[in-house]
Amino acid sequence: MLQSIRSRASSWVIKILFLVLILAFGVWGIEDIFRGPGQQATVATVGNASISVAELNSEFRRQLDRLRPMFGGQLDSDKGRQLGLLDRSLDMLVGEALLQQEIKRLGIAVPDDAIRQRIAALPQLKNEAGLFDPRRFEMLLRNSGRSEGEFIAGLRQELTRDQLAGTIAAGIRTPATLADTVFRFRSEKRVADYVAVDAARMPEPPAPDEAAQKAYLEQHKDRFSTPEYRAFEFVRIDPAKMVADFKVPDDQLKAAYDQRLSEFQHPAKRDVLQMALPDEATAKRAVDELAQGKDFLAVAKEVANQGEDVVKLGAVSRGDIAKLLPELAAPTFELAVGQSTQPIKSLLGWHVVKVLSEEPARTESFEEAKPRLLAELAREAAPDAITRLANRFEDERAGSGQMDDAAQRAGLVAVKVPAMDREGRAPDGKPIDGLPQGGVVERAVFESAVNTDGPMLETPDGGIVFFRVTGISPPAVKPFEQVREQVVQAIVAEKRLEAAKAEAEAIQAKVKGGATLAAAAGEGVEVKTTQPFTRDDRAAFGRPAASLVADLFKASAGDTAIAQSGPGYIVAQLKSIAPADPAADAPALAQVADALRQQIGADVYAQFNNALRSRFGVEVKQSVVDGMFKN
Repeated sequence: MLQSIRSRASSWVIKILFLVLILAFGVWGIEDIFRGPGQQATVATVGNASISVAELNSEFRRQLDRLRPMFGGQLDSDKGRQLGLLDRSLDMLVGEALLQQEIKRLGIAVPDDAIRQRIAALPQLKNEAGLFDPRRFEMLLRNSGRSEGEFIAGLRQELTRDQLAGTIAAGIRTPATLADTVFRFRSEKRVADYVAVDAARMPEPPAPDEAAQKAYLEQHKDRFSTPEYRAFEFVRIDPAKMVADFKVPDDQLKAAYDQRLSEFQHPAKRDVLQMALPDEATAKRAVDELAQGKDFLAVAKEVANQGEDVVKLGAVSRGDIAKLLPELAAPTFELAVGQSTQPIKSLLGWHVVKVLSEEPARTESFEEAKPRLLAELAREAAPDAITRLANRFEDERAGSGQMDDAAQRAGLVAVKVPAMDREGRAPDGKPIDGLPQGGVVERAVFESAVNTDGPMLETPDGGIVFFRVTGISPPAVKPFEQVREQVVQAIVAEKRLEAAKAEAEAIQAKVKGGATLAAAAGEGVEVKTTQPFTRDDRAAFGRPAASLVADLFKASAGDTAIAQSGPGYIVAQLKSIAPADPAADAPALAQVADALRQQIGADVYAQFNNALRSRFGVEVKQSVVDGMFKN
C-alpha cells in the first residue's frame, strides 16, 4: 500500500493530503512511550470528531522512527519535541480529520469496482509475470496486522481523498509571464575572469611577542579551552554478556530439542529455474529451444524477456512452491535433476521449470542444534533476567544508597569515570570504555544534576544503565605554555589573511583605475576564467564563494568584486552576461512552471485548510498534550 501511494503521489496536492496516510501505513502496533494522561484522553476536537492521546502518541512515534536514521539513530522523544515533531503530528491528524469531515459533507464515495481495480493494480501484489497474486495480498495483510476489511477501508479513504485532491488541484495554473520571469532570473548565466590571492603566498609576518600572544589568548579563550567534563559512575546490565553467560543443563536442552523437533527437520529442496510465459504457444517455443540444447537462462531472456533475478528461484522445498504456485509443485519434484518440464498451466499463466540440483531431506542432530537452542533460550530468557537483575540492584541501592556496594551485592560492577565530555571522550581524546552505543548515557549524564541518581536508561541493545553524576568540571582556558604554539600559528594565519585581503583590494583598485586584471595581479599570478555560472552555482570559482557570485549578479560587465574564499581572497571581473531565453529551453521552462504551480498550490491548500477549520472548528487541549511528557 505504502509503495503504491508513493508511486502516485506526484502532484503537490496529493503529497500534502496524503502525507498522513503515507505515514499511517508505515508502522503499526507500537507501544506507548509516554507517561501521563490515559490513552483515550482527547487532545483535540475537530468538528464532531476527536483525536486521542493514543492517536497522537502513535503518529509522533511514527515521525520519530521515520526521521531517526537521519540523526544516526540518536533521535529520542525529547529531541523530537524540540524539533517540532509533536506539533507537526498533531497538525497532520487535525488536517486528516478536517479532510474526512469535508469528504463526508460532500458525499464523496468510491464504488466497489474501483476498489477491486486499485487492489489488482498495486505493484507489490503482482508476481514475476505481472499478474495479481492473491498470496501476496494475504502476506501484505498478515505483515501489516490488518484484516481485509481494514485494508479496504483504508484504500477507500485514500481514493476519496484522491477525488477531493483532484478537485482542489484542477484549476491551478502558473501564469506564463510569471514562469517566464522566474526562468530568466534563475537561468541567466555569467562569466568572470578571476585571480586567487592565497594567504599562504603572503610573506611571513614578524613573530608576535609574548604580550601579543597572551592578549590574543585572552580575546579568544573559547578557542583554547577544554570542554566541560563530568565525573560519574554507572552500572550496566549488558544483554550480550548475559546471553554469553547463560547456562542450561543438557537434559533441559534435550527436552527442548525433542519438543521442537519439527524445527530441525529440513525438507528436501531443489535448486530451480522457472520462466513465466503469457500463453501456451510461447511456452512450447521455449520448450523446443531448450530441447535443442540452448541454455535455460538464455531462452528465458530471449523468449520471456526475463533476467536471472526472476528466473532463479534458488533452493526451494515442495511446500515453498505449493504456497506460490501449487500446479508446479508435483512436476518440479518428480522431475529428474538436470531436466526441464513441459509447459505447465497455472492460474497465473504458463511456466517451464528446470531442476539444477537436489538437497535431500535431513534432520539436525541434537549436537548440531544445541548451539542454536542455547542461543535462542538465552535470548528468550534475557529480558526477564535483565528485569530481575535491575530490580535487585535498585532494591540493594535503596538500602545502602551506594552504587558500588549495591552493584557488588547484585552481582554487577560499578564503573567510575573521572572525566567525560559530551562526545563520550576522556581528556586524552579516547572514548570511555564500557558505554553502550547510541549516546544514551552521554546525553543523560550532561542533562542530570550532580550527586543525584539519574533515571534508569534503556539502551538500544535492550540493556539497562544506572548512573550518578559525581562532579562537574566547567570549561577552562588551557595553560598558556600548553597552547603557546597554537596561539602563534593562529596569529600568523590571521596576519597572512589580512595581507591577502589588502593585496586583493589593491588589485581591485588598479583594475578600477583602468589596468587589466592580469597587469594588476602582476607577473606569476594566473588569471582564470570561469565556466558560465548561474546565481546558485557555488563552485563557479573552484571553491565556495557564494557572496562573490551574488555580487557579480548585481554588477555590469567590466565591474569587479572581491570576497574571502577558502584560504585567501578572490578578485573577479565580470566578463560577459548571457541572458536566458525561455523559448530555447522549453523543458526547463516547464519545470519552472511546475515548481511554481506546486508553490501556488501549497498556498491554495493552506487557504483550503483554514476554510475547513472555520467551517468545522478545531479545539486543541494543550494541557493534555503537555501532560503526555510529564513523569
